[in-house]
Amino acid sequence: EHSVDSHHELMVHKTSERAVYDRIAAEHPDADDVVLWNREGEIDETCRANLLYRIGDRWYTPPLSCGGLAGVGRAALVAEGSVQERRLSPDELGQVDELQVVSALRGRRAAVLLDAPE
Repeated sequence: EHSVDSHHELMVHKTSERAVYDRIAAEHPDADDVVLWNREGEIDETCRANLLYRIGDRWYTPPLSCGGLAGVGRAALVAEGSVQERRLSPDELGQVDELQVVSALRGRRAAVLLDAPE
């Protein structure tokens, strides 16, 4: 897990400027992806996808105001109503019932948290 500057203009647009994501991912070679949160302490996305999480019988994703990319897969799930926006702190991440990630390239996939945030 890593804190990023969600107000940086490149963080909310899909670009080829991947240096910050690549650096963070390289710091965690045993993980397929890394959860990111903003400087306000809110989960926003992962290095490669949008994050989805289930609490009870409802699926959520962080609001775009937290700084994550407005991904195509995420947008479709929110538009159809199967996923709602909800803020999530790093402390809460280890307490959710289920995690998934979604991207237009790879679709919706199960995710497992290797390390809970401290």
